[in-house]
Amino acid sequence: MKKLIIFTILSIATAMSYAQTQTEMNIEAAKSYARADKELNKVYQQILKKYVIPNKSVHLPNETDRARLEVLFKSMNKEQQNKQEYVMQPPFPPFAKSSPKESEFEAFKNGKIYGVWLDGKKIQNTILDQYQASDISHVFVSKLYPNAQKTIGYKYKFQVDLMTNAHYEKYRKERLADKKYYLRPDWFRKIKK
Repeated sequence: MKKLIIFTILSIATAMSYAQTQTEMNIEAAKSYARADKELNKVYQQILKKYVIPNKSVHLPNETDRARLEVLFKSMNKEQQNKQEYVMQPPFPPFAKSSPKESEFEAFKNGKIYGVWLDGKKIQNTILDQYQASDISHVFVSKLYPNAQKTIGYKYKFQVDLMTNAHYEKYRKERLADKKYYLRPDWFRKIKK
């Protein structure tokens, strides 16, 4: 019986010693993680300083820094990511297909109302006579407000961006192949708070 009591006391002492050692190791690990997290944020902020002018603009980082920012941002936990004013976001998906109706396409030929960009280049509206509405895979129309109209001399009221079928397919493939994250202001930061 005496041996059993001694064995039990030794077992309890060993377990307590082990528990204390584990607690100390956990505390040390937590401190180590905290230091690493702080260092991670510090490096992220240092790189950002090269490309961000607060409340003014964000410049595109060179590829080396962009890749480093992506790795650092992905290494952060959600809480750390949510604290960042400038975040690394995955690329936006490609625009959906949207062909104009025949009547809309005909209206775009009016240079007094529409300024036209075809496959990213400004064109004369009359060039649309060489195309049909079915040749277009994407259309985006934006209204030009008075200040924007003033800068172009009030030539037209709307800007139309069109993509031909071939250009749209090339654009779509490139967007889907792009897996890089890009530096952007966290536009939803105020909503999160």
